[in-house]
Amino acid sequence: MFLLLAAQGVAAAPARRLVSICLPGDQLLLQLVPREEIAALSYLATDADLSPHWEAAAGLPTTRGRVEELIALRPSLVLAGKYSTPGANAALREAGIPVVEIGFPESFAELREEIRAAARALGAEARAETLLEEMDARLARLRRQAVGEAGPRALFVFHDGSTPGAFATELLELAGLRDASADLARGGSPLERVLLARPRLLLRVGYREGVPTFTGLPLPRAELEGVRVVTIPFRYLACPDPASLDLVETLAAEAAR
Repeated sequence: MFLLLAAQGVAAAPARRLVSICLPGDQLLLQLVPREEIAALSYLATDADLSPHWEAAAGLPTTRGRVEELIALRPSLVLAGKYSTPGANAALREAGIPVVEIGFPESFAELREEIRAAARALGAEARAETLLEEMDARLARLRRQAVGEAGPRALFVFHDGSTPGAFATELLELAGLRDASADLARGGSPLERVLLARPRLLLRVGYREGVPTFTGLPLPRAELEGVRVVTIPFRYLACPDPASLDLVETLAAEAAR
């Protein structure tokens, strides 16, 4: 009788309704909790240009993060950007909805701490440790491969000629490449700045390829003399994630070439 009543109590317990309104939160929910507990992800989660887990997000409800929309979802917990949605975060708390704010890691070390902090809030510590063990094993292997002479100079470049920050530098170093972004000139056209930095490997970030707003800038799409040009997906740079190591492995293969 005791076991029967206990089983009925478990069955009657309401399922968690977890919601994310930021891209880092989307990635954490998709990797740390059962799919059936996800009530909604941000509308960015299914964007293949931005999310490395866009395929896993397919079919799940999404939200634009409007407060009235979120309250209607009856969430038991919301993952929100620490800096991107301060107004919504405050309004949700006023409505009595728990909010966990997610930062934006700039290294794999910071990403590790972010995953563990989110896992504590979600009660997903065991799953997080498995995820981190897999990430750390890949990191260790890549670091062993990168030991030795410095590889060719490489440069990430966006459609407007700008370059990403510290996390991109870590990705290049893990791949055995040297980041040439410190040598970018301050003036001149995007193409002039790139050429003056003298990269051997130019990594064009393929953000919104084919969208008129983002095309037409004078950045090379084909080989230049002494420079190999490779287009890479922006989703591995948009938000640090263990899946960013997929890009490192691609870059390591390019470095070997």
